[in-house]
This record gives sequence, structure tokens and C-alpha cells, in this order.
Amino acid sequence: MSAEALIDIEAEFEAARRALRAFEGRIRPRCSPAIWDAPAPILGVLAMEFDGRGGWAPFAHRDHCSGGVAALVVAVRAEDGADDDITHPVPRWCVLQGPEIIDLVAMPLGAPHRWARRTGLARTLGRIPYLEPKKEVRVHRTPAGWLRGDGSGIAVLESERAAMASILNSVTGDLLADDEAHARELDGIVARPMRTPRIRVAAPTRRVAA
Repeated sequence: MSAEALIDIEAEFEAARRALRAFEGRIRPRCSPAIWDAPAPILGVLAMEFDGRGGWAPFAHRDHCSGGVAALVVAVRAEDGADDDITHPVPRWCVLQGPEIIDLVAMPLGAPHRWARRTGLARTLGRIPYLEPKKEVRVHRTPAGWLRGDGSGIAVLESERAAMASILNSVTGDLLADDEAHARELDGIVARPMRTPRIRVAAPTRRVAA
């Protein structure tokens, strides 16, 4: 039996959802309206601890009644439909819709640049538009950056260079990076000289006051 089979991911997310209300004032400004008002709930807050291998687990210690690291939890859902090319290295995962939660991405509230996966099944936040050849794709440096965006583009969750390259090289259009340093980072990961689309810096996102 796999480790994933022993995780009650739905129950864990439900617990995170119940705790979200107490943290709304801190969480809501970190998310775009499209993320906060997603068709299916995707946000929660949970006390967690890193496992040192890119994963996390809910904080539970028999000698303590509280503790751990408070983290924003994002539910990654498997989207309905099979219209993407199944030979692509990245399945069609989308955090905004879908009937089944496949992973929970945790980001400590005090260190949003860090993240970890619960099951390791999710490879990105957001999806690559395989059905729209040559479409440019915004690549966010971190999941926190993706949350601040409008739900478009992707944040790569893999940490190994080869896994990151397989995702980025499956994009047929240009890659839009966060800034010049991020563009250089992506340029060092994607395959050369085979890759022809450019890596450019995305225009700053402007918030419209409500």
C-alpha cells in the first residue's frame, strides 16, 4: 500500500478549511479575487511540519497540545475531461475546479517562499494550455506568487532540475518570468539549443481597487 493511500486528504483539507476563517484577514490580501472566490474551495490553514524530503504532515505530537508551523494550504484538484494529450509529462491539473483533491500544497504563513506537498502528485499549480499551441505561459517563481496572480500561468512544484525541465520544455509558447533574475534561472533549466520560444519578463500585475 502506498503512503498516499494512508492519507485522508479530504479530511485534512476539511480541517484546514474550518480554520481559514480565523486567518482570513492575513490570507485574503495574499490571494487574487479569482483564487479566493474559486468555484470549489481550495484554501485552508493548518499547523504543519516539514518532513525534510519536500513533503509535510499535519502537526501532531503526543507530548504537545499545540505547535507546528501555521501554513496556508492550497488544494490541488484533478480536472474533469481528457482532452489534453496524455503523452505530455504534465497531467491536466487545475486548482480551481475538479471533483478530486490529489494534493495539498502548504506554504508557511511566516515564510511564503517555502512550500511542500502532501502527496507529491501535483507537479504544478495551474495548468499548461496544451490545446493552445504557441500560447505564452506565465511562470511564477513560487506558489505564493501564483496565488497573488489571477489564477493564470503556473508555479512549478517540483524541486529536481530534470523534473522542472520536463515541465518547462513542454510549453510550446514563450515563458514569462517574474523578473530578469528569474528569466535567467529559467533559461538555465530549459533545454538548449532545442528550445526556440523566448523567455521574457512578464509585465507587472496591477491591482484594481474594489
